[in-house]
Amino acid sequence: MITVELDDLELPVSTITLRLRHISASYIRATVPDPLRYTSAILTRMSERMYIYQDGEEIIYANPQNIFFTRGEKSNVLNIAGTRFITHSSPQTVNLSGISNIKKDGLGRFSVDCVFDNNVKPNDTAVLPDDRGQFTIDFINVTITKDQAVMNVQGE
Repeated sequence: MITVELDDLELPVSTITLRLRHISASYIRATVPDPLRYTSAILTRMSERMYIYQDGEEIIYANPQNIFFTRGEKSNVLNIAGTRFITHSSPQTVNLSGISNIKKDGLGRFSVDCVFDNNVKPNDTAVLPDDRGQFTIDFINVTITKDQAVMNVQGE
């Protein structure tokens, strides 16, 4: 289960997007359904950190910087977005699991779609199955919904 907290306020979320980078800014966005119910409480906590948890374990936190509404025909949502600078100074060698797609471009850059694993970080070395190679991860794009958690891992 994924939860987002701002100070003492736990928010329901429909989607979480993470764009994780090594050294440069990482981007975090949480989509909150039923925005009218939470807008006031969120606005009073915008100076607090936004924490994202999966099954009680902290995935990441960020400083919220933007809040924006999206109005739809059937529903409205509120997005809270923020950034955080992260340096992973203890890189590991990791095996990616649940791989659904592996691409390698002409410049030797890998792009791998797989199941989200919070232990995989930018600057880690990803080892691909069947001797398909390995690469240093420099970008991870994560999408988490109530039904699935997937990531696209990229690097050279």
